[in-house]
Amino acid sequence: MWYATRYGPAEVLTIASERLEEFEAEEQPWIRRSAQDAHDGDDDPSFLLAAWHHPACSSNYRSRASTRERIMEDIVTELVAGGGVDLILVGHDKYYERSTIAGGIPHVMTAVGRVSPEEAGDNHPMCTPEVTDLDDQSVLLIEVDETRISARAVRPDGSSIDAFEIVR
Repeated sequence: MWYATRYGPAEVLTIASERLEEFEAEEQPWIRRSAQDAHDGDDDPSFLLAAWHHPACSSNYRSRASTRERIMEDIVTELVAGGGVDLILVGHDKYYERSTIAGGIPHVMTAVGRVSPEEAGDNHPMCTPEVTDLDDQSVLLIEVDETRISARAVRPDGSSIDAFEIVR
């Protein structure tokens, strides 16, 4: 249900955010240990990414504020305690948004399926939205080398919604 995948200079921690009721005993400690292992000086990746379903940051879907709080407490806190993460990738809330979590962690939410943002409000207080697109489906194209993550969010026709870089 959760695993680490190394691809060249990047390691991706894939986390099962939809099963929070079963989370604390096994997955939560695994998240911290995996982040620690990625920063321990022994064959560390250049970049650590984390991916899961439910967002920690979302400036829409007021009704999901309690889920965002739980994701922030149970996942993001463990990643930070383990040494940090360079980029968080999520979905679920049916629109594109790139936010920054306090401390500088980019958090990107894409919408491959139906785009249908809900009522605005109740974003997590540690989140600052940077770019929001409520109208278009989106995917994030990512290139990673030893010194840089380059990312571009695109619509189905290939036009850009957003672009950003993370540099070492």
